[in-house]
Amino acid sequence: MASATGIGVQRMLSISGAEYRMTCSSVVRVFVVAVWLLSLSQVRGQLAPGAGYVFPPVVQPGTTVNVQMGVFDWTPDVQWFVHDARVGLRILGSAGDFHVPPPPYWKGPRGGTNAPPIPREVPAELTIPADQPEGFVSWQIANANGVSKTARFFVSRGAEIVETRSRDLPQVLPALPVSVSGRLSRLTEVDRYALTPERDGPISISLMARRLGADFRGMLQVHDESGQLLADFADTEGVDGGLTFAASAGRRYLISLNDVDFRGDRAYLYRLSIQSGPRVLCTIPARGRRGAAVDVEFIGQGLQSGGSAVEVLRQSVQFPADTASELVVQLQTAWGNVPVPIPLSDLAEQRCGDDAVQALEANGASVTGRLGPQREEQRFVFEALAGERFTIDLQSAAIGGALDTVLVVEGPDGKLVAENDDSAGTDSRLDVTATTAGRYTCLVRAAESLTGQADDVYRLLLQRQAVDFQLQAPQQVLLPSGGQVEVAITVQRLGGFDGEITVAADGLPPGVSAEGEWKIPQGKNDLKAVLKS
Repeated sequence: MASATGIGVQRMLSISGAEYRMTCSSVVRVFVVAVWLLSLSQVRGQLAPGAGYVFPPVVQPGTTVNVQMGVFDWTPDVQWFVHDARVGLRILGSAGDFHVPPPPYWKGPRGGTNAPPIPREVPAELTIPADQPEGFVSWQIANANGVSKTARFFVSRGAEIVETRSRDLPQVLPALPVSVSGRLSRLTEVDRYALTPERDGPISISLMARRLGADFRGMLQVHDESGQLLADFADTEGVDGGLTFAASAGRRYLISLNDVDFRGDRAYLYRLSIQSGPRVLCTIPARGRRGAAVDVEFIGQGLQSGGSAVEVLRQSVQFPADTASELVVQLQTAWGNVPVPIPLSDLAEQRCGDDAVQALEANGASVTGRLGPQREEQRFVFEALAGERFTIDLQSAAIGGALDTVLVVEGPDGKLVAENDDSAGTDSRLDVTATTAGRYTCLVRAAESLTGQADDVYRLLLQRQAVDFQLQAPQQVLLPSGGQVEVAITVQRLGGFDGEITVAADGLPPGVSAEGEWKIPQGKNDLKAVLKS
């Protein structure tokens, strides 16, 4: 049998990544929140099942919809877990045949390319409550052989349709806004959609594929009636994305989507969202300080001209003083309002000034700025005492910017303390300890030549580390029935914390117990915790 359990702690940072921040007490209690899966099994060496996809990958609140659950290495004893108790899942039958991709197949140099895993599809019914918020819902499966990784589907409150297939003709889209779900099911496949707008102005298209778990990188193109290419986007970095183009009322436009390498597979799901109006990429400042009135710089495609150029609009915003996590600002444009969510912060959220060197408050500071051919590097300084520890984050991709960031820290003597490039995608992060008291310097740079575009934006966040720690544990553990398993728990000590940590397990499934004392000794960073059934 398989039981769904999980780990939760005080002040959790990330449940899905099984990474936790805890208070610095000597005892940490661990309790069940349905995230960490245990599998009780008498079978060793067998393949665990795999959760692949849901098709269609987008569902709507207040509906009950039939879907196909794509799975790998399915067995009749598979159990299903949805990570949101509000969502109902009912399995309607067994797995169907294996879905071998149809022709064509690669020949020549690409003939030896490894084939993707072959899924089977299980018919199911999803019931989404009317008050379900928009966003992703994760799910997993487990059997006697083990536990799958998580897969996800999306809940949308907008207008949604599903592709209808035709070998030769594009699918005609209804009035905007609309989102269409589809998939690239074979090699060389190109999905095409025809659009005839009712009014002049910009049209924006956003791709969701990687976020659905699809292992393809989309190539979007828009052509006019004569076949002229108006706009294109290639997801070379695997982060989804989109484009904006200028449209005229009554003219027909053709939208095409394919993988950049013309790959295809039944698991290559996507969602294209098409709407009238420009597309906002990022803002300066990247976050809004609670209770502050700020002149915000909105950066996006077609904000002024209605075309594909990256442009800037400014608008005054009054941020609320409440505890909400974000404010959705209605940006006023010539083509109507564009909703822009801006995260809220308790920091000052400065805007980088004109000075080549800018001072930061060591107790916690955030500044948003822009690099360009006239400013290829920006310096920030802060005062530190000997032994103080700091975390420094340099973000661009995470806030919608286009920079590949490089973060450098120099000591009071001007010598290099630390340097980082791409700790999280193309963003950067450093944990720094001040070995001597004095003024330290953060240098913000780009790894590539700067284009001078308005979206070459970054956010630098400096925080003094509190005396604290983080624990990391695996999301999946295989526990044989009648046996035991070691669970590797590691600790990242922050702010100089060096004490002993005691971990206690609460809410384990019936028949599962924690063996011995779970203690991480002073100065150590790992624990082999034993579970027994």
